[in-house]
Amino acid sequence: VNKLIINADRLADADYLVIASNRIYGVIPRISERYPIANQYHELLFSGQLGYELVYFEARGPNWAGYHLWPDPFAGLALTPPAEIDAYLNETGLRFGRFDESFTVYDQPLVMIWQNSERLSTTEILARFDYDE
Repeated sequence: VNKLIINADRLADADYLVIASNRIYGVIPRISERYPIANQYHELLFSGQLGYELVYFEARGPNWAGYHLWPDPFAGLALTPPAEIDAYLNETGLRFGRFDESFTVYDQPLVMIWQNSERLSTTEILARFDYDE
């Protein structure tokens, strides 16, 4: 719970949040019973409930015959991707499911930049989580 309070305070104070790869959100939902708060964090962030708005993302993938071939870092997860990313990946190419982590974390990461647009307080952020004190 202390980590949650510290991180909620950091989220409340930050102007931007950068997710540089799927290293964490690609693993945590698979073992959500072990990391329930971290799992909730990604669900709340990606749905906009933490007051952050996705303002930029960058996706790289191989091309073949004019089609982008996207690794899908959300494949097989009980985690809904941000709507903008889901629409982009479906619109501009073909999704091929999960790729080896060496591609999606190191070589072709999906980078997301979030802006703290609602400026929620630490208390408001904590209220969004379901946890035992």
